[in-house]
Amino acid sequence: MKRMPARAAILTATAWLAASDVVAAVLPVAPGASIQAAIDAASDGDVVSVAAGRWVEDIDFRGRAITLLGTGADSVLQGTGGGPVVTFASGETRASVIDSFTITGGVAERGGGVLVDGASPTVPRNRIVANRARRQGSGVHLAASGAELRNDLIADNATVSLFTGDAHGVEVEGGAPLLVNNTIVDGDSNGIILRASAAAVIRNNVIAFNGSQTAGAARGRGICDFRGGAATIQHNLFASNRRGALLTADGFDFSRISVAERSIGDPRIAGNRDGSPRFENRRDGDYRLKVRSRAIDLGDPDPAFADHDGSRNDAGYTGGPLAPDW
Repeated sequence: MKRMPARAAILTATAWLAASDVVAAVLPVAPGASIQAAIDAASDGDVVSVAAGRWVEDIDFRGRAITLLGTGADSVLQGTGGGPVVTFASGETRASVIDSFTITGGVAERGGGVLVDGASPTVPRNRIVANRARRQGSGVHLAASGAELRNDLIADNATVSLFTGDAHGVEVEGGAPLLVNNTIVDGDSNGIILRASAAAVIRNNVIAFNGSQTAGAARGRGICDFRGGAATIQHNLFASNRRGALLTADGFDFSRISVAERSIGDPRIAGNRDGSPRFENRRDGDYRLKVRSRAIDLGDPDPAFADHDGSRNDAGYTGGPLAPDW
């Protein structure tokens, strides 16, 4: 098993904290203080540094080009249950960053954990877990977005009611977001769904154990691509999604991604694999990879995606240059 980096290494790898024409301020947020108040007080380029602890609030970046930086899994954003836990809906760019949090407890129409609407933030190294939505995106909803999701664990997100809605783990509605080195698991419907001309790049992810059984019918695939071929789907591991690996807009329903690659013959779908991710302890929410996981060394072989030890990228949130230490 490849070792995860120390916290200092994580911060060193955070390229988006780099250069600005203004001197960035670091605004600390201690337990008991309001994260939203700190966001509202911040100026573009600032870093809002959040200590370990639990904050019961829903936050909105409100267009701020800032970095909201937690300590990792122990900085917990606990949603109020009255909407998305985190919202980007004011034209934010990649300069708006939320890094190293647990995001949980959201209940919303769209985007239970994270709602991105007409914005393109950077969302790395977060645990987006146990959120719910009524209509779209139980974990994350990306609408008209070029957002970048990297090294996120997106797990255990669900539809508010299995009988009245179908909110997918990550819903992409238009735009061209990047989903790189995420682990998308244990949702009650599709792991990822692509709609409305979405041209997402989906690379180096583990997409496993998504789907559920309701009223006698099974639902939930790894990816449903209702755009019809605009997405790039490469070097991902698919395992035990309830209805199979991939459903395409033209009605092809593939139980295995290996069959999809051979049948479709499009280089945008390449380098993927079927097989068990072999998590350390899925029952306890430990989605790190065991040594013999089929996700090891599956990711893009380009050195730009290499793991911290210089070896080939491991698919899932524990792989690549931005892997967290949790």
